[in-house]
Amino acid sequence: MNFKDSYKNDMDKIGPDREFIRNLNTSLQAVSGRPQKTVKFFRHGIVSAVVLLMIFTVGSGLALWYSGRKSGGGAPNLDQQGNMESSVSVGETVFDKQKWFENCDTEQDIYNLFIRRISDENDLVKIYKNNEEKFDNSMLMGQKEIDSLTYMLQRGRIGDERGVNTENIKAEYYMAVFENGDIIKFSIYESNALKLKEFDFLIFL
Repeated sequence: MNFKDSYKNDMDKIGPDREFIRNLNTSLQAVSGRPQKTVKFFRHGIVSAVVLLMIFTVGSGLALWYSGRKSGGGAPNLDQQGNMESSVSVGETVFDKQKWFENCDTEQDIYNLFIRRISDENDLVKIYKNNEEKFDNSMLMGQKEIDSLTYMLQRGRIGDERGVNTENIKAEYYMAVFENGDIIKFSIYESNALKLKEFDFLIFL
């Protein structure tokens, strides 16, 4: 027998120890019997994510439906891109603006404030004048006309409207616009009586 055959014979006789084989079998059985926790956790995670997504979708839909009913329509208004439109109904008060005469206590205080504001070139922006209560830019008064009007108004004295029947008297209508956005409308009758739109008293010129 040569060396090669002798070496092969010796290698064939070498085998694992029986105790090692027994321990290995025991370890493999223990590992194969354990539950696959990682896989179960992964599956539970997917199920939880799907449930949360469904709850969010349904909740959002209900919120949109409820807001649409609360605003008076069946469903919210959408534009062409499918986005919700925000709108304010006609006549709805967006903010409360203080009236120009808010801090006045008497009729004389109101008229004094009116004269002071209409005489202030830094406050007054423009005045319109027309034979009816409709105004556009063709009805703007020039500065000389405004100066003459202001001079006439400064001589006014407060009277009682009950003594004058203004319904049958021809009038000219004015609209003064001020720097802060205030608008004061008034009319002057042929009888040289001025009336501020918000009030019942007359100013005799």
